[in-house]
Amino acid sequence: MDSQINITISYNQLFELVRQLPVREKQKLLTSLIKENLSKSGNDTILTHFASEETLAKDWLSPEEDKAWKDL
Repeated sequence: MDSQINITISYNQLFELVRQLPVREKQKLLTSLIKENLSKSGNDTILTHFASEETLAKDWLSPEEDKAWKDL
């Protein structure tokens, strides 16, 4: 049984929902969208770049990093 539900929302509504996500969830969403877009174009070099960024983001998006950069 397919339990898919289709809900129509505007761009502004979607943006507001995404805006409320924690930083790590936004990063995961961005990475997923980039991967989906690039997989359709077949550009593996750029895909590798963004896959690496996801791994590095674990360090970049830490509370310690936020503290270090808060005054900039």
